[in-house]
Amino acid sequence: MMNVIKRTSLLITWFILLLFSVIRCYSGISDQFTGKGYFSFLQTVAARSTTAPWLIEGSLLNRSEGSWNPTSWVSCYGSVRSRLVYGDFVELVPGYSKHLSVSNGFFDLATRWNDGKSWVLHSEIDRLYAEFYREKWLIRLGRHRINWGMNLVWNPNDLFNSYSLFDVEYIERPGTDAMLLEYYPSATSSLQLVYKIGDNPDSLTIAALARVNVRGYDLQVLGGITGTDLVTGGGWSGQIGGGGFRGEASYFHPRYHVFDSTGIFTASVSGDYTFPSELYLHTAFLYVSNGTDKKTRTSSSDLFESFNYSAKQLSHSRFGIYGQVTYPITPLVYLELQGIVNPSDHSFFIGPAIRFSLSDNAELRIVGQLFEGADNTEFGGIGMLSYASLKWNF
Repeated sequence: MMNVIKRTSLLITWFILLLFSVIRCYSGISDQFTGKGYFSFLQTVAARSTTAPWLIEGSLLNRSEGSWNPTSWVSCYGSVRSRLVYGDFVELVPGYSKHLSVSNGFFDLATRWNDGKSWVLHSEIDRLYAEFYREKWLIRLGRHRINWGMNLVWNPNDLFNSYSLFDVEYIERPGTDAMLLEYYPSATSSLQLVYKIGDNPDSLTIAALARVNVRGYDLQVLGGITGTDLVTGGGWSGQIGGGGFRGEASYFHPRYHVFDSTGIFTASVSGDYTFPSELYLHTAFLYVSNGTDKKTRTSSSDLFESFNYSAKQLSHSRFGIYGQVTYPITPLVYLELQGIVNPSDHSFFIGPAIRFSLSDNAELRIVGQLFEGADNTEFGGIGMLSYASLKWNF
């Protein structure tokens, strides 16, 4: 019975959001309502090596989102993400269809409508929240994204919504089921208190963040409880010589063993610069105190494991070095090359990409991912992946 109620609620939510999104594009419905979304097709090809068989997957995706502003101090938001995934991954990888349809939040807002030997159709409400604001106060309740990170790649301060650089499909990133209370003492400062719901005291997060701008630099400090750890940290974001300069760090310590355990320290620092020619350079460095400086794995690398990071464990390795170069060949063609090097085990990742703007609301992306290294290293054993994505926004 509960499964029927959940499916019905999700279907109604999706239909309403899709309807608002489409109607908003072609008519002038009340300004209280807004809507948008997109359809995309993603083709994925993966192989462990140049001689290994190819694994091929296709994905048809729709994401519809909308908002309702009934008064000047209340706003409601929602979005539904639905995918039809088919191909070798579903058929050959154990538990793959279940992995796709698992909800990321405390509340199970995902459902697997149906599946077969080599396909699965599932949906998830990945945003559903209300905002209440009055003068200098804001309260947000529901499933939403809370981004405390300052850096562009590795975010030790992002306690709620860590994500993987290697996930090329889910650009919006998952949300979390939480309550956020925010106060703005001035135009350049804010205080946040967040409670993320959990099944028990060891799975919830309650933390506070203070931000202030000092001489052009955004500074922040945070502290609280996340799972079984006490956490404290901070970060900055500013400019040096016209280029971006960012950094953040967090320290996690077991809250049940304050005096007899060693905590985990994670830190990252980055710099980026855009030249007059629009050539963009970006580099970042990562340190994880409990990461290994030897071979990072005891078994073959797992593609899914590469997507499973948290602010406490942003890498299996102790050190990481990231680099990125982007350049617009024309206003409609955009090139990118990024990579990560593990200096301890000498494994590495390289990701070239090209994006074509086909029209005002359509684009084609082609992305490559090459993971190289010896057996049992961080990037060894994963192999090669390529993606071709066609997206239409409405």
